[in-house]
Amino acid sequence: PTLLELPEDLPVWNLADYKGSEVATRSEARRLQVAAAPPKAEGYREKLVRLMSQLETQAVEPATLVGSFWEQLSASEKTQFATELPQFLALLPASAQAQGYVPAETATPSVSSSGPCVLRVSGLGTG
Repeated sequence: PTLLELPEDLPVWNLADYKGSEVATRSEARRLQVAAAPPKAEGYREKLVRLMSQLETQAVEPATLVGSFWEQLSASEKTQFATELPQFLALLPASAQAQGYVPAETATPSVSSSGPCVLRVSGLGTG
């Protein structure tokens, strides 16, 4: 092959000194793609972690928080919640019982004055 002959006075190109615009153009295009992307839907686990955090920190009736949480769940998530955390079923509104998620015997909350209620949830680590 024929060698390319370059002028003698042509400066040597150094990649470290390059300050081109295509990197900024690509970064801006990426930023626009990220901004235009629809927000990621919150999954069951994230919703449940948020509920637990709200139950620990907010001065709101637990039935109100659980009812609000319930309304955000899909049908499969409601079934999962009812199976995994049946102790919360008593806090759900009567409409949940009508939908068949809450058995009639658990629809009425029972309150014990023997001490504080302790809820243990496993598998909700931050990993």
